[in-house]
Amino acid sequence: MAKAVNPEEFSRRVVEHSSWLKSFRESTETNPYSQLQISDATIAAVILNGQDCTSASLNGCRFVSCSFSVCLFDACEFINAVFEGCVFEKCVLRKADLRGSHALRSTFSSCDFTRADLTDASLAGSVLTASVFNYSWLIRTDLRNCELSGISLEHTRISEAKLFNANKFRLGSIVEVSSTVIDWSIAGDGTDLIDFNEARKRLE
Repeated sequence: MAKAVNPEEFSRRVVEHSSWLKSFRESTETNPYSQLQISDATIAAVILNGQDCTSASLNGCRFVSCSFSVCLFDACEFINAVFEGCVFEKCVLRKADLRGSHALRSTFSSCDFTRADLTDASLAGSVLTASVFNYSWLIRTDLRNCELSGISLEHTRISEAKLFNANKFRLGSIVEVSSTVIDWSIAGDGTDLIDFNEARKRLE
């Protein structure tokens, strides 16, 4: 059974981590480890604004009804993490490791996922409006019925991503996409495979 970390404890540890990061950046030392390491825990009803969680390791954690605004999650590890009813607003997740993560009824608005790895992640039904996925990995990523209006996909690596969407929307910046095949099947079972250009036509 997953252990629970109460909101006050998690917030305290994040603040300590932010302070440690600040002192580390002002020193000449090399970073030997992540100061904030929590695994396989349930974290509920946390509200964070403007905190720096860079390089935190939060693998396997289950976040429930949490709210993060203008927070830094650069190079964070969220492998197999679960986000239920969470809101991320204007957060930075550059180079974050989100492999195998699951988002349920969650919102990532105006977030930066540049160079993030979302291989085998499931974001089905989530809101990703105006978020940036430049140079990120969307390998077998489930994006079915997501709100993707205005997202940026510059040089994004897309392969076997599930993109069926019953709604129409216009994608944002697309310079070049490294793509082999898109799964447009409703069930995400590979019965309707198309290329990215065809997927874009269907979305618009």
